[in-house]
Amino acid sequence: MQLDKVIDQVAHLDTGARALWFEGRWHTWGEVNALGDGVIALLDQAGVPEDQSIGIALRNDPLCVAVMLAAFRARRPTLTFSPLLPDAALAEDVRNNKPAVLVALATDWERPGLVDAVRDVGAAGIRAGDVSTLVPTTEYRRHAPHYTVASGTAATMLTSGTTGSPKRVSVTLDGLAHAVHSATRHHEGERADAPVRLRDATSIIDLPLFNITSYLDVAMTAAAGRRICLMRRFEPRAWAEAVRDHRVVVSLLVPTAMKMVLDTDIPKEWLQSLRVVRSGSAPLEPQLAEAFEEKYGVPVIVSYGATEFSGALTGLTMADRRAWGTSKRGSVGRPHPGVELRIVDPENGHDVEPGAVGVLLARAPQIAGAQQGEWTRTNDLARIDADGFVFIEGRVDDVIIRGGFKVDPRSVAATLRQHPDVVDAAVIALPDERLGQVPGAAVVLTAGKRDQQEAALQAELQAWVRSHLAPYAVPVVIRPVPALPRTATMKIAQAALAELLRR
Repeated sequence: MQLDKVIDQVAHLDTGARALWFEGRWHTWGEVNALGDGVIALLDQAGVPEDQSIGIALRNDPLCVAVMLAAFRARRPTLTFSPLLPDAALAEDVRNNKPAVLVALATDWERPGLVDAVRDVGAAGIRAGDVSTLVPTTEYRRHAPHYTVASGTAATMLTSGTTGSPKRVSVTLDGLAHAVHSATRHHEGERADAPVRLRDATSIIDLPLFNITSYLDVAMTAAAGRRICLMRRFEPRAWAEAVRDHRVVVSLLVPTAMKMVLDTDIPKEWLQSLRVVRSGSAPLEPQLAEAFEEKYGVPVIVSYGATEFSGALTGLTMADRRAWGTSKRGSVGRPHPGVELRIVDPENGHDVEPGAVGVLLARAPQIAGAQQGEWTRTNDLARIDADGFVFIEGRVDDVIIRGGFKVDPRSVAATLRQHPDVVDAAVIALPDERLGQVPGAAVVLTAGKRDQQEAALQAELQAWVRSHLAPYAVPVVIRPVPALPRTATMKIAQAALAELLRR
């Protein structure tokens, strides 16, 4: 599969057809193509070489989607920037990465320091939405040390920043093409090789575009000929209205979003078009999936992937669900075609017995930076059962070693969430001079318990954990918070959580 050619074919099948819905308006393929092609034309006029990346401040806006798709079609590499950064941090990120071009919405160009940063690195500034001129005071300087990439690079993307500051990973067109095709073949079988066409189907994209999940969803949706329903951000009622109004059949809900839908008590009839909900990006508690399925009657299937993998490596399918029912609850499915997995002992690197927990290794053409035939060691603990289903059991660096005893933070958090006064919880390792590490927890309480004295609350919850788990798993600190700190993709921001618990 040549992803750039497939997207180009889809984009020109019927330029009058609806391509993208945003805030009450449909944009046609012709409109989307014209905007993106205008940006590429400006690059050519400025003489920007093809190995220098197009920086994009990726807001969830049709203008940014148009540039993303045009870059795919033109085989131009992109360099993603998060507009959610504070003004000074965004300007610093531009200075550090030195894009040849920065494309941004008009509102971002008004942010203090951004024009100066773009000018300092000798980049051309393009105001998305008005591509007839470059942003005043900035022009492309050919001999400046701009960000360059290897041939075939599609994008240099930000990771989610779950455990610290987001990092950048370069993904290739071939890697993305493999990820798209193998995921499609995994779920749709031979239909993955069907002729290019426009489909009467719409996909919702509501996670930030600079995240690999949304970036890949844009590529997959376009390549499949489906329409895009773009939302600025996830909001449960707006998502449900989009499902209802566009008759969406398959939709993504990360675990936090799924809980928000349940808590908002969305009417069941609004979701009657849904045939399946996909989940991923963060661990999904089986109890949450069960609650969603019980309320809405929609099966939940889970996938496993990361930015470094150019998307997903494994996934449950509806065929699996029909064959196995809920007996594989908690699994992230089986490997996609072309993906190989192994489980090894974290100490000696030897393969473990079937069903045993160890470090997950993967080998696939879509893994960023991997040499052909090379196994990539992930940071995830996992097991593979006798039927080939993968279960993620935590992260290698998440395991808390308390005086020689191993504590699973996910298990402790799940135990805290079972307490009737706890709405949500997260557990991380805190440094300790005597024991090395100890568990610490943050909890979100029910409305009626938020005024409870902190010392009494901590003692009560510690006793609760002690009654369910080994004594060494009991958190030494349990602090109530209004909300758990999360990244833009709704994962727990562990660095921010650690800071909360240190106070």
